[in-house]
Amino acid sequence: MSIQGNKGKPICFLMEDFYPHINGSVIQVLLLGKEFIRLGSKAIVITRKSGVERTYANNIRGIDVFRVKPDITPGRYTKFLMILPAFYKLFQQRKKYSAIIVCDFKVLGIVGVISAFFLRKKCYLRAESCGEMDGSFTTTFDSSVSNVKNILVKTLVWLRNIILLKADGFLSISSVITTEYLASGVNKDKIISITNGIDVEKFKPVSDKNKTILKKQLNLVDKKYFIYSGRLTKGKGLEYLIRAWRNIVEEFPQAHLILIGSGKGYSLDIGNELKRYCRENHLEATVTFTGNINNVHEYLQAGDCFLLPSQTESLSISLIEALSCELPCIATGVGGILDYVEDNINGLLVPYGNEAALYKTMKEVLVNKEKAQQLGREGRKTVLRKFDINHISKQYMSLIN
Repeated sequence: MSIQGNKGKPICFLMEDFYPHINGSVIQVLLLGKEFIRLGSKAIVITRKSGVERTYANNIRGIDVFRVKPDITPGRYTKFLMILPAFYKLFQQRKKYSAIIVCDFKVLGIVGVISAFFLRKKCYLRAESCGEMDGSFTTTFDSSVSNVKNILVKTLVWLRNIILLKADGFLSISSVITTEYLASGVNKDKIISITNGIDVEKFKPVSDKNKTILKKQLNLVDKKYFIYSGRLTKGKGLEYLIRAWRNIVEEFPQAHLILIGSGKGYSLDIGNELKRYCRENHLEATVTFTGNINNVHEYLQAGDCFLLPSQTESLSISLIEALSCELPCIATGVGGILDYVEDNINGLLVPYGNEAALYKTMKEVLVNKEKAQQLGREGRKTVLRKFDINHISKQYMSLIN
């Protein structure tokens, strides 16, 4: 199956958030936009205002971005307020694109499918996380959801999916997403498997000499640095990680944990909770919170191990970036991670929520340098083989044309 569009016209990405808000979906579209230009095409984005722009239209790295109200604010439900403005913007800009790709279609999937029907364009849905199609995203990280609310959500998702199933295609970034599509009634002929990619030249290993230089530039002293990069929210397993970390630093005082990212703007934010735990357990000297930063690749290149203890992951761009930098990686064996990480081959897998297993594998990386280096080398090979954005963008272009 191919994504059909008129050659020369851009593809429109319909998204809840976009730059300067950063997540895996945003990073992916920024990379694809750059590659589309190189290949003679273009991308446009319709999204919400982030609260910092002065205008409703701007150009970011060659991508024309059209923004609608409301501004991005904390909470699960404010995104619903962009439904009608998004309809209007798709109609207003209809001559500027040939097909619609809805990224993270929990809310905006209906907007894309209905708009495409009336505009006689193609619409493709791309799940960015597990649970978007079957509705489990509403309850996965919230055990307090009542039975009544659960039934209501399932009913609304069922009604929504009647419309979503009319989409022209469903882009799948991993096998777990494909399985969810099929279980939700998507025709297998509509599923297009294209994973996400990264810039393998930006995220690449550096020599020991350059690593030392990077550490000085980043004000990192001579310690062993464990890195996490992503949202500081429930479901990422950070509560278990921080408790396991207390045991690590008792035995290995030269170890230091760097948490890159923030939970601000998300309803499941636990950033302050993690900082409070560090204060109460005297871990402040061994844990650094960087917030959102633009030089994640430098921290990965200067680091010694990457950690991703998530409850679920559809793929994880952060983990792929770390593998590409030849970092030994410790991750939970869940979701799309199992598509490319083999335990003790190119990474180390642990059960979700198991503090003892986290402690054991972190200790293994610290004491077995040779194994850590071998894991890193194999991780880089995996990324070059599967996740080079140059290859991924060509798959999109071949489908578009």
